[in-house]
Amino acid sequence: LTSNDIAFINSSATIANISINLNNINIALNSLKFIDSRLLIRIKNFTKLNLTSNYIEKISIDSFLHFYSLEEIDLKNNEIILIEDFSFKSLQMLKKLNLEFNKLKV
Repeated sequence: LTSNDIAFINSSATIANISINLNNINIALNSLKFIDSRLLIRIKNFTKLNLTSNYIEKISIDSFLHFYSLEEIDLKNNEIILIEDFSFKSLQMLKKLNLEFNKLKV
């Protein structure tokens, strides 16, 4: 789904209603502004999620709520200014998180 200028994916959209096994989901180079945890809930056991070069501004506590098998998340080159506390708490398998080139401040 990369490079399609996708701005929003409704949870009732086709991608949300497929129930298959994928390892790597690439939604990079689109126009997404937020992450809806219901979006990919029916896709089981994916381990890599690429959201590079979108317009995501905030990672909320429920952004990755149902993504238990995720090992890698690439969020580089977004507009992230806020990551809520415990946003990655449910990701017990997470090994790699890329937040380069965002607007985060320490």
